Amino acid sequence: MLRIVFAAILSGFISQGWSKPPAEGERRVAAARQTYQADVRAALERKGLRYPPREIFIRVFKFESILEVWARDRAADAFKFVIEFPLDGERARGRKKREGDFQTPEGFYRIVDFNPESAAYLSMRIDYPNAADRIYAGGQNPGSLIFIHGEGYSTGCVPVVFPGIAQLYLMALDARRRPIQVHIFPHQLDRPDEEVDSDRLTLANPGLEGFWNELRPVYDAFEKTKRLPRITITKDGHYAIARGGK
Repeated sequence: MLRIVFAAILSGFISQGWSKPPAEGERRVAAARQTYQADVRAALERKGLRYPPREIFIRVFKFESILEVWARDRAADAFKFVIEFPLDGERARGRKKREGDFQTPEGFYRIVDFNPESAAYLSMRIDYPNAADRIYAGGQNPGSLIFIHGEGYSTGCVPVVFPGIAQLYLMALDARRRPIQVHIFPHQLDRPDEEVDSDRLTLANPGLEGFWNELRPVYDAFEKTKRLPRITITKDGHYAIARGGK
């Protein structure tokens, strides 16, 4: 009987327009959409793309402190550059190896979760550690919970300056029906070594040169075709472009 009475009362509230207040995350997304949706749509339309696009792709460059967004409307299309957002400070170059080393990962990932109630405003989790990262960790805890999030303190994530994080979150949220790949590079790999001081870094850590040489073919393939090559991870933890994957 009590259950029936409660259901009747609840039904009455709903019929009068009562509903549970939206969660903080829902309010944040709604506010971002109200303020920035038009800007996001305009950025894509300037490139001849619809909103939301069929697919987006994210590239991060640690030395340059930027995050790029690329998009396309059809699977057969090449990606078009849409916009770039500044990062909150330069990320130290070098591969993340263990929990607590304060390094931002480098490599090839995907967005696997959205958190609109993040302590850093809005955030998107990438699938670090992948198989290559776990092998590289060599039995240590490689860490986890790496996010692209709003600006502020970060121990290894990718902090995007406001309001860029709001615009990026909306684009990714609305394009999430397709996997969103995220490529994180130490720097733009076609820049001369002297500009990025890579010789000093690789002398201090000889393993970096070999690792960055694994990243380069993927970078070069995308630069040439504006299409994403299919990437595999070998049994010993190295990145490679799959045969026929260009």
